[in-house]
This record gives sequence, structure tokens and C-alpha cells, in this order.
Amino acid sequence: MKTVDQKIVGLGIGDCFRACVASILEFPIDNMPNFWEQTQDTHNFWKLVNTWVYANFKCKFLVVTFTEETKHLISNILCIAFGQTDRSDEDHAVIWLNGLIHDPHPSKTGIINDPDTFAIFIPVDFKCKRKPTNSEILKRFYLWLDERYGDAHPHRQFMKMAWIEAFNQGMNY
Repeated sequence: MKTVDQKIVGLGIGDCFRACVASILEFPIDNMPNFWEQTQDTHNFWKLVNTWVYANFKCKFLVVTFTEETKHLISNILCIAFGQTDRSDEDHAVIWLNGLIHDPHPSKTGIINDPDTFAIFIPVDFKCKRKPTNSEILKRFYLWLDERYGDAHPHRQFMKMAWIEAFNQGMNY
């Protein structure tokens, strides 16, 4: 994570959330539009944010409000927390990991109470690949060896036996 401070400061128009996203995903703040300037409708805001974040990082935000009984679920998760500051009653975004780790506002005063609302990054476009088995790796190696050298390579059989022995002794690739 590279901390980024907000560029726009002011009631209702600040870009604290954009600075938090830029910090966590490590990109220049100007790469992301300030969607709060475009709309103050919360539903439209999150739709714009998630469309942009998905297009650029293949993830989305899940915004969750926790109670005291369920707040433990956010433990050890890097996220963006929302809360009030001593400057205003409006929500302010900060980076949170079991507590405040970065306030993008120039004052660096953070939020005044424990937050209950969090934006959590969720990867949505990834492939769950299991590690190939040794026999699958060997089959790929044999295919490569046969395609590359055919029967012409003088050490073809020796190379296959050496790989088999290596796997039998616990060598993994």
C-alpha cells in the first residue's frame, strides 16, 4: 500500500474515498474519477465506483454495516472505513486494518468513533486453479519433449527417467 492524500477537501465534495482506493490499489489519484462530484446519490455512486474498479482492477466493493456483535468479522481485513470527524457530521473515508492506518485528509485526525460501515474489496474475475499433480506435469513434459525432439533425441528416455525419479524424491515444480 502507498498512502495517497485527498486532493479535494470540503464538505460534501471531498475525495477522501478516491484517495483511499488509490492508496490501497497503488495508483495515482487522478486515474480515478471523483464520482462523488458526479452524483451524491449513494446508489449511483456505488454503481459508478464498482463499474470503474471492475474495469480497471477486476474487483468490486461490498459495503457492509456491522453491529458490535458482528464487527469481529472485519478483523484483519484491509478495507475502507466510514465515520464522522471532528470537522463535520458527514462521513469521511479512511483506510482501516484493525484500526486507522491512513487518513487521507491533510489534518490526519481520523474519525472520532469506531466505524460500523466498511467497504471491502472483493475480487470478482479470477480463476481458481489447483496446483497440477506430478503426473500431470510429467505428461506435459513428455508431450513437450516428444513435440520438440520426437524420437530423435538420444537422451529422451534418460530425461524421462530422471524426471520421474526427481518427482519420486519429492521435487515439485
